[in-house]
Amino acid sequence: MPKGVDFLKWFAILTVLIISSISLLGLSVTFEKSWGSQGNKDGQFSDPQGLASDGKDFIYVADTLNHRIQVFDSTGKHQMSFGRFGSERGEFLFPHDVVVDSKGSIYVADSQNGRVQKFDNENKFVKSWGSKGAEPGQFDGPMYIAIDGADTIYVGDAFNQRVQVFDGEGTLLLTVGAKVNMFEAMNPAISPQYRG
Repeated sequence: MPKGVDFLKWFAILTVLIISSISLLGLSVTFEKSWGSQGNKDGQFSDPQGLASDGKDFIYVADTLNHRIQVFDSTGKHQMSFGRFGSERGEFLFPHDVVVDSKGSIYVADSQNGRVQKFDNENKFVKSWGSKGAEPGQFDGPMYIAIDGADTIYVGDAFNQRVQVFDGEGTLLLTVGAKVNMFEAMNPAISPQYRG
């Protein structure tokens, strides 16, 4: 990454390119609102990471270092929170990301517990899947989660260097990627993916 003055030049060029791209596409971006402050009370955050919205215009925020999910309305008014520090059902250890499916079910990437947790549309625990490890369906740092129009769930299994794909019940559908050590990454000809 560029350093010092080079970084500032790089950042300025990147900013101009982004603004130009938005202008060329005919899109406009206007700041509307922000909310929250540092802390652990309702509506406060400690290292918020992922966020999602549902069909009712509620916004879900993974409040990572407070080990909870906070729910807000579209004006930023705090509605409720769920979860707390721990490894039992409905508890979190650094929840990193959150998505909501078409039925209102909520899925949380519970990163340091090595699992995904599912909640119903009233924020009640339904089930979880995964455990710490490198086998199919296990996780080592599930930090990112996304969902498509068919309610298929994609989990970025960060330290296993892969994406695992599940249905809404936690059935593994597909795994993309594989862990490669630094030596193999620097010498792709000896990596197992390249061997005949």
